[in-house]
Amino acid sequence: YAVDQGIALKGDLPIGVDKHSVDCWTHPDIFRMDSNAGAPPDYYAKDGQNWGFPTYNWEKMEEEGYLWWEQRLGHLGKYFHAYRIDHILGFFRIWELPSIVSNATPGGIKGEKGTA
Repeated sequence: YAVDQGIALKGDLPIGVDKHSVDCWTHPDIFRMDSNAGAPPDYYAKDGQNWGFPTYNWEKMEEEGYLWWEQRLGHLGKYFHAYRIDHILGFFRIWELPSIVSNATPGGIKGEKGTA
């Protein structure tokens, strides 16, 4: 209907997925389930932010040819003409912290493929 009316749809894709999502259950090897993503301490949040979703195992994703991302984006393409990836910087670096902590102060920057 939207296409017939000349309307383009834009979707929004968060960079992370919930630890209890079907993605983490069916592909646990591509996620670092013992780590969380977040934001470092700053002026607005002295303890930083613990977003609670796992970071990616980029090494494993590379071995698989980034198939999970290809499928994820391909699925979105069925519904949207364009999409925005929220926190896209997470592809290049992310604040990673142990999943057992409540705040983000013990975290650190993790680069793509787990490099510092």
